[in-house]
Amino acid sequence: MALLTVLISVPYLLAWLLEASWLLTGLIAISTSFPLLASFWYSSSRLTPRRNDKVKLPRRPVEFYLNFLNKSDSLKYRGTNKIPIDTFQTLYFNGDVDFKGDCLEVLEYRHDWANFYFTLNIFKFFLFSFVPEMILHTRSQGKIRSINTLQ
Repeated sequence: MALLTVLISVPYLLAWLLEASWLLTGLIAISTSFPLLASFWYSSSRLTPRRNDKVKLPRRPVEFYLNFLNKSDSLKYRGTNKIPIDTFQTLYFNGDVDFKGDCLEVLEYRHDWANFYFTLNIFKFFLFSFVPEMILHTRSQGKIRSINTLQ
């Protein structure tokens, strides 16, 4: 509800201040939608607490759970300086970080060593991959994907 309020009220307020026509109001709404959406997602990912505390965290340092193969990464993410989960998955698939111990156990304590903030890479993916794919998606792409998933 808060997101919808921001996406509607800010362009309306700008259009009211500029005494804009309905066409200009629509252009203002379109041009401000992604910056408003990105800032809302970023701030809510920073400010919103965990939904539940079913898993009691032992508050161990990051290096207890993860083994960084690059010295710069191990210096950057140590102690209480948690790694963004987006960065972790990129490093993991590149082979630059490994789990210390059982993967499932380490991932159960992921709130102890990772943060779930929106990063610039997530915004880039959304803007340059996800949105164009949704806009330009055709029936033939859907058929090809559904055939590939069945094989």
